Amino acid sequence: MDIVIFDAIKKMDYSECLQNYYKPHKIIFQPEKKTTVVIWKDGSKTVVRCADNDSFNPEVGFAMALVKKILPNRSEIVKIVNESYEMAMKSRK
Repeated sequence: MDIVIFDAIKKMDYSECLQNYYKPHKIIFQPEKKTTVVIWKDGSKTVVRCADNDSFNPEVGFAMALVKKILPNRSEIVKIVNESYEMAMKSRK
């Protein structure tokens, strides 16, 4: 069964930039498929799925959809995470 969120989205407060590009129009959670689908205000759609060994989490699903919206591809996401992690580890030494 899909879980669609509308009322919560309407109550969110966004800056001008977010309202024009990053604000979701509709969020569809599909726990049985471990999938989150976000239809953005600009008409584009982002789909994220859990890995087989992960459990479904709506907050993480939306956060990953937002990251995919902001960054052009998965390799950019991995690059930013790896670089940030390496810098954090070096600063601990």
